[in-house]
Amino acid sequence: MKKSHTLVFGALLTAGIYSCSTEEHLRPSTGGQTIASTLTITASRPGNVVPGTKTSLTPNSNNPQKGLSVNWAKNDLIKLVRTIGNQHSTTDLMLIGGAGQKNATFNGQAFAAMEGTATYQAFYPATKGGETPEAWKNNATYDGQVQRGYNDTRHLSDYDYLQTSPMETLSEDFPFYHTGIIFCFDLSMPEGTPTVPYSLTLATTDAQGAFVSNGGLFRDNFSTPTSAITLGFAECGDAVTQFQAYMTLACDIKQEQPLALILTLEDGSRYRHKLKAKEDILSPVPGENTAGISYYIPVSTWEKVKAEIYTKTTSPATSLQGNGTQESPYLISTAKELRYLVGNVSKSSGKYYRLTTDITIAENAEWKSIGSSEYKFTGHFDGNGHTIQSNLIKNSIFNYTEKNASIRNLTVVANITNETEKHIGGIVGYANNTLIVNCHYKGILTNNKTTENISIGGIAGQVNSGCTILNCTTIGEIKGENTDTKGNIHIGGIAGMIMSPGEIKNCHNYSTIQGSYSTTLSQTGGIIGCIYSANSSLSSIIGCTNYGNIYNGSTVLSHITTHTGGIAGNTINTSFIDVRNSGEVIGVETKGRNNIGGIIGSQGKATSLFRAINSGNITGYSNGKTDSRTGSLVGYAAENSGSIHQCYNEGNVCITGTIGKLTYISAYIGFGTAPLIYDCCRSSSEVSIQECDHTSIPLQKCTEKHTPLQ
Repeated sequence: MKKSHTLVFGALLTAGIYSCSTEEHLRPSTGGQTIASTLTITASRPGNVVPGTKTSLTPNSNNPQKGLSVNWAKNDLIKLVRTIGNQHSTTDLMLIGGAGQKNATFNGQAFAAMEGTATYQAFYPATKGGETPEAWKNNATYDGQVQRGYNDTRHLSDYDYLQTSPMETLSEDFPFYHTGIIFCFDLSMPEGTPTVPYSLTLATTDAQGAFVSNGGLFRDNFSTPTSAITLGFAECGDAVTQFQAYMTLACDIKQEQPLALILTLEDGSRYRHKLKAKEDILSPVPGENTAGISYYIPVSTWEKVKAEIYTKTTSPATSLQGNGTQESPYLISTAKELRYLVGNVSKSSGKYYRLTTDITIAENAEWKSIGSSEYKFTGHFDGNGHTIQSNLIKNSIFNYTEKNASIRNLTVVANITNETEKHIGGIVGYANNTLIVNCHYKGILTNNKTTENISIGGIAGQVNSGCTILNCTTIGEIKGENTDTKGNIHIGGIAGMIMSPGEIKNCHNYSTIQGSYSTTLSQTGGIIGCIYSANSSLSSIIGCTNYGNIYNGSTVLSHITTHTGGIAGNTINTSFIDVRNSGEVIGVETKGRNNIGGIIGSQGKATSLFRAINSGNITGYSNGKTDSRTGSLVGYAAENSGSIHQCYNEGNVCITGTIGKLTYISAYIGFGTAPLIYDCCRSSSEVSIQECDHTSIPLQKCTEKHTPLQ
């Protein structure tokens, strides 16, 4: 076995200078205060960068490695915050011209007049939300990064956060700077064996190699320290012996700080490389990181990590270290201690637990989930950046959670086959009043249960009242299989179903999702299968993206409808904001009705879309006899559905099968009775929309509340 050695960090020279300035178009307000309505942003960059890619790494003749290059991209949004005293006002400015060019123009709603001395600060992207600078910085998290393919840099644009220093006037230049650092890891596979990676974790450690959260890594922009930041891998294909991995993060790493790289492979094996920082590695000072900072780190030596094995014969520990408080949580450092938690969930109310090692659950372990319908988990579990792995288990890691429970910072790499549960998820099966944050699942999640209503989700199966899922990712496959279920089935990349108000925010699905054969309702979505809120309170899906291909469910019964969407299958009382589908949504043969949309399959009561983008190709299916509704945004919109505002389509829309009188297709909504779709929605002139003999839904006049797309 090769032993690790101390590695030296080397700073990369960057390829170009990134600077931004603004020119304001001014108009007087009723209160006599001048208000900006349009901002022009200039980004200087070397060479050509593909439009649509915000950040990329390009060759630099002055350096054998890579350099950072930036350009504005189509549909970019910046958030402008005005501060007067202790009061903050925000407006979002959308790129309306200059994508991929040196000069870009942003337009947005002007600030209302207000007395007092104002300061202004701008942030990219606006989609992270926040009504104050501090809130935006907290939302700009570095968790959940997924690299799509070897040596690929597309994901960097999602985590290249930009901001300006506070400015006293809008009439002077606004210099943006990068808030994070890009690390380039040039990795040789352990022992030179070709293989496929699952994830790469950068962790701060103590001298003994244990993770420490005070070692200089930050989950967001200098608000929440963390022990580890993990980069996932998707779409890697064949095994290789060497590749480059890219990760963006905020850090304040001091010289001689012990660090570790943990490489997890698809077979579940893990390898560690220990290193120390030769120099301080500090995230940028405002105004000084206009060009961006990168570090290049070659890694060729590894030591295999001995995993804790949870088996059928593992006996529970008699107690756990710690006091169960937030300051002194119970520590789970062995398989025996995990077994203790499984058997003592009834004592978990309000208690804190922290995982301090990776644990492998053996295939024959007869895994019993943490929590049951009788004794639900009601504590707080911190995975601390560690992984629970298994080749095959038949239950979620957590089965039932409620009463302000929380699960955070946990990665699960497991193939899960459900045969007994009504609700199954990569992290938790049934969550009520629970926070799930920074959790990640990779594997094949399969349902074989054939009775009752079933909810299947990459993170959570069913989510009930008061739940939030934040900064989570799913990679792999989620398969409904041919269940012939007697109840409804809900399948989602993040959650299968939301019952009562809940929130999914900044989550991303990379899994391929296959709908189910069912004799009753089948609902499938890239983020959520079905959202049903019986009362008037709204659920929210914010800042989420689907990258996986979605296949609809099917049925042999003509009166049964399947609902399939790139983001959601079927929704009621839901607000969708800043969501994007990049995967293909594909209709398969069915004898029943079919609603297929790039964002939502079926848009029900009080469901609205704001700044939703579809860039995936949408292929509906029509049998020529039953209703078939296909749209780039929505398949079917009910009469009492909400508005569709400032949305955009970049994908082709077509139908396979037989076109009949009940076949509907559109660039926006396949079929709707009276939806409010505004003319500030656009479909790219470069995409094709298949023609059908039906009149398109008329567009409403764009209101002044939102900026029209240009």
